[in-house]
Amino acid sequence: MNSLIIDTATSNLYVGLYGKEKREFLEKGKNHAQVLMKKIDEVLNGIKIEDLDEIIVGVGPGSYTGVRVGVVVAKMFAWTKNITLKKVSSLFIQCSGYEGIRSVSIDARRGNAFCAIYDSDDSLILDEALRPNNEFTKAGLDITENEYKPNMEKIIEKAEVVKDVHSLVPNYLRKTEAERNKLHED
Repeated sequence: MNSLIIDTATSNLYVGLYGKEKREFLEKGKNHAQVLMKKIDEVLNGIKIEDLDEIIVGVGPGSYTGVRVGVVVAKMFAWTKNITLKKVSSLFIQCSGYEGIRSVSIDARRGNAFCAIYDSDDSLILDEALRPNNEFTKAGLDITENEYKPNMEKIIEKAEVVKDVHSLVPNYLRKTEAERNKLHED
């Protein structure tokens, strides 16, 4: 079984291949749209897209544009090559390599964070939400984007099948800045 994992929701670009061969790429940066396809090609290293059994994508929360980049690429491959598409929280991907109770957060700017708390069995103790930094109660390990540590086996186990590729939408957890500005105009 060959699984391709993609997450572009944070400042970290993550691409992983799990199967007979295991390869990962993790890099901090801001130009995910410019380098994602190249990094997928490098991680696949001769394995054809058609040989994948599933594509797992981090659906956010996170950067609005970043989340869209990964989701669109995953949907495109899944639909055009008839590959099973699965989704998983980008917060879970970020902290899946850690054990125990862990709070995980992604900077959402303006004093806010996208955050959640996971138990040692990877279930949610505190649901994903956009919260003010000063209202986010941390528990156990405190994992931010700087401690991004994915575990491919756990990600594959946690991923949920997307029944209709076209209906998959990112988990933004807040309106875009343009939408927020529009609300203030009305």
